[in-house]
Parts: sequence; structure tokens; C-alpha cells
Amino acid sequence: MMALGTKGSIINTASMAAKQGGVPFLADYVASEFAVLGLTQAMAYELAPFGIRVNSVCPGFVATDMQKRELAWEAEFRGIEPDLVKQMWIDATPLARLETPEDVAKIVAFLASDDAAFLTGESVSVNGGAYMD
Repeated sequence: MMALGTKGSIINTASMAAKQGGVPFLADYVASEFAVLGLTQAMAYELAPFGIRVNSVCPGFVATDMQKRELAWEAEFRGIEPDLVKQMWIDATPLARLETPEDVAKIVAFLASDDAAFLTGESVSVNGGAYMD
């Protein structure tokens, strides 16, 4: 983008684990997600003079195929059924449902739009209130 003189927006994807250390037994994952936020801020600072905005989204419990694997892993780890883990996640979310990919896509579309023209270096939590910062 710099070489072409193209202004625009870069949107990184992290997770709500990027904003909290309280994700048991996944310290490596938490560290990598925190790194995405640092990268977002550093890039935002460095690229702003070129008219390039950099932000990130931090989704929560998104209903995807990847989540099915996470449910199975956590259920096995806890010694309970995946449906119980799923309900725990819903119970931990004030909006009382799992997130959809469309929920995340709407925030990404906003960040890419001119409506977010004065937003850079931010990490938007989109998780139904499961983690509030």
C-alpha cells in the first residue's frame, strides 16, 4: 500500500483472549493474541502518515467449525459434554447467545468504511459483552 501510495484500512483479527489473561491453559494462545494488538498499534502509528488506518477486531465465542473443535477440546478437558460447555459460553455472554460470523463481519465492514475514517490503532471487542474493556 505504501509503495503504491494507496490509502486505506488494514483490519487484523485477534480474539477476546487478546484483552485478558484469564484463559486457563492457553497461555500460548493468549500471548499470540496480545501480540496482534501490539502489532495493530505499532502498524497504526507507522502507517498513519501514509493514510493507512490499522485496527483489529476481537471476537468472542463465534459459532464456526473452529468453535466445534474448541468445544470438543474444552469438554474433554473439563470431563463434561460439549453442549454443557456451549451453554457455559452462552451464560458468560450478557447478550445470551453465541456470536455469528456476520456479527464480526459487520464490525469489519464498519472499520473498513469511511465511517471509521478517524479510527486507527483500536481493537474493537465484538463479543456480546463476554469481555468488556
